[in-house]
Amino acid sequence: EILVEERAPTAPTANNRPTHQLIRIGWGEGDLRETIKAHGGTWVRDRKLWRVSTEVIRRLKLGKRVIPENA
Repeated sequence: EILVEERAPTAPTANNRPTHQLIRIGWGEGDLRETIKAHGGTWVRDRKLWRVSTEVIRRLKLGKRVIPENA
């Protein structure tokens, strides 16, 4: 007889969410770029994207700019 333990699906928790994500900022969006830099964002040269904390992305409502890490 084989017993299989059943587990309820787990909801995302703060522990398995990314702390930083990549976003795209256009060349002509200097004000946004300066805002991101002021909030600790860093330029990822080889990807030509900005790495920003997930909290900043949420606060500034930049979710539509997020680029998947593996893209």
